[in-house]
Amino acid sequence: MGGAVQDGTSTLLSNSERVQIFDHEGGNWDITLPDARLLKAGGPAFFILNLDNSNLDDATIKDNEGNTVVMCECGQCTQLWLINNTTQAGIWVYKITMIGS
Repeated sequence: MGGAVQDGTSTLLSNSERVQIFDHEGGNWDITLPDARLLKAGGPAFFILNLDNSNLDDATIKDNEGNTVVMCECGQCTQLWLINNTTQAGIWVYKITMIGS
């Protein structure tokens, strides 16, 4: 079905599962997107689901140069599109929906 984020800091690769599930209680997480130059522009490139029910643990989604793209809060699904892949960071756009909506 998809990959599960395994620790407090995870770096996705160009061949990572497109669906990433975040469901660990116990702290915020940093998820770094792959080097944009290794991906095709378009998408959605990734779906990141925060299934944590504690309402405390958010996921900070960062580009490959460490810049924050978006926060994925508890109960949210963040869809990410890569619209420019000419730099390592790339240019990402996103759509946030509540899980179950």
